[in-house]
Amino acid sequence: MYDDDWNTICGHVGSRTKEQCISKFIQLPIEDTYLEQIIPKSQFKKLQNLKKSTVNGVNKIEQDDDEEEEGYDTTNKINTVNQLIDLIISKVDGNQVKKTISEELGDEDILKGLKYSIGSISGSAKLESDNIISEEKNLLRELVELELNKIDIKMKRLTIVEKTLELEKKEVSRQKHDLITDRLSLRKQANLVQSKLLKAAELGATDEGLQLCEEAVIEANKAPRIVNTRKLNKMDGERDNDSTSGGDGDESNSNLPNGDKKGKVIGENSFEPLSVQTPQVFKVWSA
Repeated sequence: MYDDDWNTICGHVGSRTKEQCISKFIQLPIEDTYLEQIIPKSQFKKLQNLKKSTVNGVNKIEQDDDEEEEGYDTTNKINTVNQLIDLIISKVDGNQVKKTISEELGDEDILKGLKYSIGSISGSAKLESDNIISEEKNLLRELVELELNKIDIKMKRLTIVEKTLELEKKEVSRQKHDLITDRLSLRKQANLVQSKLLKAAELGATDEGLQLCEEAVIEANKAPRIVNTRKLNKMDGERDNDSTSGGDGDESNSNLPNGDKKGKVIGENSFEPLSVQTPQVFKVWSA
């Protein structure tokens, strides 16, 4: 009805694609009908009889082989098969078949048959190629997703490692700062003890000199005070309260290693030191 116009056939079917229509056409039992149109019935019967005689001849050869002895020469089998092939070729007249085809079918019918066969072959090849391409795309998509997942996992691990390193750096800088403040307080305490001993030596064996010696011994036995930057603001508030209460502020400041004046100076300088702000750049200076 539509000849070899597969687009029109696809539109007529409505629910199938062009490739599906071609593949269905290939599966239809149409070869026997074409053979009956091309080859006459008389010639077809001759071919059937020839086929039967060939099968009987082969069966006879097999029976003879079973009855013969083991030392039978295989060349006889080959000759027999060659004779059967020659018999088949001699029975079928090629010119007669060509003449019959040309009489039964015209050039247009032959071209249509060729178009149908070529269309069916190209349709099946198109389906197979589309399936292969879709499978390859799916595989590539899965591979890309797997690689992206691997990269995400690695990035998460790197983020965790960076956070851990940052925390460790902060902890090291804090410990370094505490160590520096400890050294400074120890140096101040040593200077205070040394100054009291020098004054006692100048005064000699007097009551005031002996009192300074006792104070120096007491100051030397004290543990050095560590001043943390986190507590500086709190210390400033306490010193302000002590200064408003009167002479008690002097006594509280005298407990510092360098006395009341130096203690006030430490409280006023409540900014963060360089070792805390930029620990990578800071270097300890030794006199």
